[in-house]
Amino acid sequence: ALAYGLDKKKEEKICVFDLGGGTFDVSIIEVLGQDITVLATAGNSRLGGGDFDDQITLWAIEQLKKDFQLDYTSNPMARTQIKFIAELAKKNLSNAASTTLNLLQLNAQKAPTLTLTREVFLQRIGPFLKKSIDYVNEALERAKEKGVAREDIDAILLVGGSSKIPRVKEMLLDTFNKDESFVRSELDPDLVVARGAALMARQFAPTAPPFEISTFLDQRKRSEALKTNTDVDDKLKVGLITEHSLGLLTQDDTGVKVDKIIQRGTNIPTDETRGGYVNAGMSEYIPVQV
Repeated sequence: ALAYGLDKKKEEKICVFDLGGGTFDVSIIEVLGQDITVLATAGNSRLGGGDFDDQITLWAIEQLKKDFQLDYTSNPMARTQIKFIAELAKKNLSNAASTTLNLLQLNAQKAPTLTLTREVFLQRIGPFLKKSIDYVNEALERAKEKGVAREDIDAILLVGGSSKIPRVKEMLLDTFNKDESFVRSELDPDLVVARGAALMARQFAPTAPPFEISTFLDQRKRSEALKTNTDVDDKLKVGLITEHSLGLLTQDDTGVKVDKIIQRGTNIPTDETRGGYVNAGMSEYIPVQV
């Protein structure tokens, strides 16, 4: 959001669609001048471009066995080589209707070459893309609990290399029933996270070297590292939420359950005190599972 310059806008509600190589996140945020607040989140830490590469790899292995009688099903080294070429093919299909996978290094004698069309590629990754839209709808439902409806969203920001796949944009436009201008993709989705992080870091004073992990483990040193940059006039305020409910694993007559203490979507930092927990009889220690 910072990379897109949204902190310079008066008021907007944005859906950030972040589809990277191995993870997927969607956030509904509200921008009020220098204040950026996360209203709702959803996502999957195991969904991303790697899944698309795997689908092309599986397709290629199937085709090699069918067309060239080459079976690499149980050959991990060959699968790794195919997956490397599969990633390149995936990128090519964002700009072309078809692409060629040259797999000469697998078998010099047969010199296998495969042609993958965008249509077949989209068929293979269709279930993953549908899942990403399901998470968008989930985030919108959570935002609704805070008074923000689907029609209140002003724009979508695309983040992450896999968001460059044209079908992603098409599905988002269908989901929101909007035209092309609704999706903002003028910046490189591969770079916006680094750019936004740099803008965020500008709020803090430079840290004196050496840069060691112990600086952030030591609470006193950590507070020094988070001093604000006095040369920056336009201070940002970013409000975050907890993406999951937090609680304790407890047990009663009905069995084991999670007693939620901090609800999902709560603005952070926050603290909550809860009493009334008892242990079953005399114990040498009490395990507390958060």
